[in-house]
Parts: sequence; structure tokens; C-alpha cells
Amino acid sequence: MRGIWARMRHISLPIAASAYLRSGLVTVEHILIPRGLRKYGQNAGDALASYGTVHGMALPIVLFPSCICSAFASLMIPELSELAARYGRRDTEHIKYIVRRTVALCLIFGLACAGAFSMFSKPLGMLIYNSREAAEYISYKCERMKR
Repeated sequence: MRGIWARMRHISLPIAASAYLRSGLVTVEHILIPRGLRKYGQNAGDALASYGTVHGMALPIVLFPSCICSAFASLMIPELSELAARYGRRDTEHIKYIVRRTVALCLIFGLACAGAFSMFSKPLGMLIYNSREAAEYISYKCERMKR
């Protein structure tokens, strides 16, 4: 019985520590970003509202395509592992072809999504959230970076 507790501690302590560390870092992020927005001229309420709009409205839309690519990549790992196990070093060219093709398709998909977000940010922001501010954050233009 004692050995099982030691093994459980051996597994659970690093998992718990990483969860606590991640939670702490997210808390620091949630504190520092509105504080940084206040440094650049916004009052506390506007800074918190802007951060909420970016974090709660714009980011879910902007990051949605990465969820699709991530799911696709997760599905590819077992397939590639099976090919590697089946053919070993004899057929690495086929595996390389699949990986190159997958990366190219994900890149094309990402660029298409970026273009669509840039072109249709206002209709998206208004359709999904009925918010012009969310639409502005979805299509964050390079001109704003020059300021």
C-alpha cells in the first residue's frame, strides 16, 4: 500500500505544480495587461473593458483556425506513427511528403483565414458580437503599430 502512495505522489506532485504555476502566470497576465493599458492613457474602467473585449471576443475568433489545425495535427500523429512503425526507415520519403503537405495546407488555411479576418472583420464583429470595438481588434491593422 505504501508503494502506491509513493507512485501517486511521484505523478501527482509535478502535475499539480504545473497547474499551480500556469494558474499563477495567467493571474499575473490578467493583472499586468490592464495595468499596461492604463499606462498608455486609458482609465481603469476602459482598460479593463478593452482587455475583456480582446480576450473574450476577438481572440476566440482569431484563434479558431488554430484549433482546426491543431486538431488536424493531433489526428496526424497516430497515422504517422503507424507508418513509421510499419515501414521503419525504408519509407521515410512518404512520411516526409505527408508532413510537408500538411504544413503547406495548414499555412494556406491560416493565410486564407487571416485574409478573411482582415477583409470581413466588421461584418464578423457585428454579426457575432454586435460590437464595433471587437471588429477593430479582429482586424488589428498595421497602421496602429506605427503609432
